[in-house]
Amino acid sequence: MAGARHDQMIAVRAAHAAGGEGTDDALAAYRAAFRPSESLDRPYSMIGVSVMCAETDDRAHYLAGSGLLAFVRLRSGRPGLYPTPEEAAEYDYSPAEQRLLQHRLMSSVIGSPASVRRQLQDLVDRTGVDELPDAVGNLAGLAVAP
Repeated sequence: MAGARHDQMIAVRAAHAAGGEGTDDALAAYRAAFRPSESLDRPYSMIGVSVMCAETDDRAHYLAGSGLLAFVRLRSGRPGLYPTPEEAAEYDYSPAEQRLLQHRLMSSVIGSPASVRRQLQDLVDRTGVDELPDAVGNLAGLAVAP
C-alpha cells in the first residue's frame, strides 16, 4: 500500500498502541477518506493490541505487572532492567504513574483465555477492524471473528 492510505493505516495503528483513546476517531477518518484502488477495493483496518493471557485473570494481571511497570518507568524517564512480577506487585505507583498505567491499560487486553477472547471480540465488534495482527501470536486457540 502506498501514499496516504498507508500513512492513514499507520496512524490508526499508532493511535491504538499509544493508548487506545484515538482508535475510533482514527478508524473513522481512515474509512471516510478511503478511495478504492487496484490493490484495495474497501477499507482494511488492523490494530495492534498488547495481550497477556494466563490460566486465570489474577495470574494474567500479576504477570502483566512487569510490562506495565516497565512502561511507566520508561515514560517517566527512568528506563532500566525489566522488573519481575514480584517487584511490580509490590511497587507503589504515584498518582502521575497511576495515570500512565491507566492510559496503557486502555490499549491492553489482560486475562484468562475466556476473558481475553471476550475482550478481543468486544474490541473487534466496537471498531470493526479486519485484523488484530499483534495479538495472534499470543493467543493460540482463541478464535476471534472480525
